[in-house]
Amino acid sequence: MPDPQTDALIDQLRRTARFWKRLALGTAAVLVLAVAALTALAAVRAVQARAAEEAARTEAEQLRRKAEQAEHDRRAAEDAARRQAEDARQAESKARQDAARAEEEARHQADQAERLLYAERLRQARQLLPEGQREGDRP
Repeated sequence: MPDPQTDALIDQLRRTARFWKRLALGTAAVLVLAVAALTALAAVRAVQARAAEEAARTEAEQLRRKAEQAEHDRRAAEDAARRQAEDARQAESKARQDAARAEEEARHQADQAERLLYAERLRQARQLLPEGQREGDRP
């Protein structure tokens, strides 16, 4: 028959084994929970990182579109300025041509007026000359 001291020792070993078993199971449970929590945290952070990346990509796309629109607007403004400058050059050229034509027309009218005035003075001079002295009357 077992002696009481051995029974107490076996009983003590069983209690110690249960203690360490519970401690190991508790530690394992805490470790599993910690791993699960860290995995969940990593998953949440990954989702947040993807969301931030998507937001950054969207913002970059919007900025790219704004830059393209600004470039398009700049080119359109340049084209409009070029057209206006060309229109102004053409208008200036036409104005110079019109001024040259008007000047030529004024000279022509002044020459014609001088000729008419000269002809009128000749006519008046003929009328003033006596009948026998006119150049056209000589035989």
